[in-house]
Amino acid sequence: MRIIEICESIEEAEKDTDESNEIVKVFKQNGYNQIGSGADATVWAKDAGSVIKILMPDSEDITKAAFTFKKFYTFCKNNPSVACLPKFIPIQGKDYQSFQLGTKKYLQISMEELRPIPTLSFDEGIVWFFSDFVINDTRWDDANKKLLNPRLWADHNWKQSEQYAEQWKNLTREKRMEYQILYMTMNLLYKTGKINKLGWDLHTENAMMRGDTIVITDPWFERYSGSL
Repeated sequence: MRIIEICESIEEAEKDTDESNEIVKVFKQNGYNQIGSGADATVWAKDAGSVIKILMPDSEDITKAAFTFKKFYTFCKNNPSVACLPKFIPIQGKDYQSFQLGTKKYLQISMEELRPIPTLSFDEGIVWFFSDFVINDTRWDDANKKLLNPRLWADHNWKQSEQYAEQWKNLTREKRMEYQILYMTMNLLYKTGKINKLGWDLHTENAMMRGDTIVITDPWFERYSGSL
């Protein structure tokens, strides 16, 4: 099994409760290893190529986290051919399902295995810049021009500013199209999140890699206050 990190490094998921200990026990009894713990979730793997993510926020209610996930899941299922969105892998015919332990509800999600974006890499910079650009409603042509400027990279503490600006300039036609689709997808996600009163949370801990393709894994945080 390849050890990966799929969630944020800050441990905010529920732990050391009777319910969370039962989840750990069941997964380990079935041959799974915990490979990540982050905001509102733990991640488990057994077979190469897939992971199971358990939404288990440190509270009595997963309504907000589940609402946000289901909105993103629907977006992904409505855009199955978009390479920068994750693929879900059904278990017993279901990509996700809820379950209850005691008085608490949890959500189990099965999805493809991805790897972290390398720190200080070109792609890490692309995610940060794209995220800022969509917030500022930057047109694609303008975003493209900005990334050609080494000063932009340098001003954001990227030591390889000249190299990365040159790398952006020399992208193949196919790779530039891939980044443009990523940008268009992020832009649509940002606007979709605003419509649904979700906060924007797309940074390099909420995107990962499938080969050399950036994959968005968790673009929003919860502002939802209603009921499902």
